[in-house]
Amino acid sequence: MERAPRAARCPSGFTLVELLTVIAIIAVLTAILLPVLGHARGVARRSTCLNNLRQLGQAAILYSRDYGDRLPGAFDGPLGYTNPSGTGGWMYYEPDSSGTNPIGRRFRPEWGALWPYTGEKASLYVCPDDELGHYSGNSYAVNWRLYYGTPVYPAGATIGTTGCLYRAYRLSRIRNTAGVFLFAEEGSVATGQVYDSTDDGFFNGTPASWQNRPPQERHQRGFNVVFCDGHAEYYKTNSAEAKTMLYETPLW
Repeated sequence: MERAPRAARCPSGFTLVELLTVIAIIAVLTAILLPVLGHARGVARRSTCLNNLRQLGQAAILYSRDYGDRLPGAFDGPLGYTNPSGTGGWMYYEPDSSGTNPIGRRFRPEWGALWPYTGEKASLYVCPDDELGHYSGNSYAVNWRLYYGTPVYPAGATIGTTGCLYRAYRLSRIRNTAGVFLFAEEGSVATGQVYDSTDDGFFNGTPASWQNRPPQERHQRGFNVVFCDGHAEYYKTNSAEAKTMLYETPLW
């Protein structure tokens, strides 16, 4: 009688070569997927920032309907300080103990003129890609070209203290509302951009200062803006379109 052949023994586990092969495949896939996932997260944060600006733009438009077609003041000022632009600046920073130093001031969005129109959401003022957003409390600034004249101060005040405001043009005077930006991303005093910082409440710049003081690029070498008609867009910082939009688009 012939015996039935024994079943061949199956090797248990993986060989060293097989394990190394699997590890190598995982490493390759990780190297491929991580940049893709990082880019996707960056796009999502850019979209959140764009939505923040869109809502701030809508808040400013709603404000203008309540205050004689004017935008809120530029430069920080307390909510209760009346001026030709309405009551108070669109944003507000508390002064330091000396009343003059802009560095280290606490951002108080609830004291700004736009606060009631934003749904009282402090998160709207901070870009998720702003690494110093937790420090400054604000990532955006209003277009300085929408304002005119010299700042208005309460008695005895100077630049850098509370209550200094610029008068705004009437929104209806701006014929090209789809081409004139209202808010843009801007840097912070904490980054060394003292003269182009979110602490002062308005974006300032000229073509001559483009290379030294462009908008803050937080999103794949670009930045977001919202326009006077309420729509928002993304621009590459060094593009000709961005330079034209920021500095050369006529108001009317």
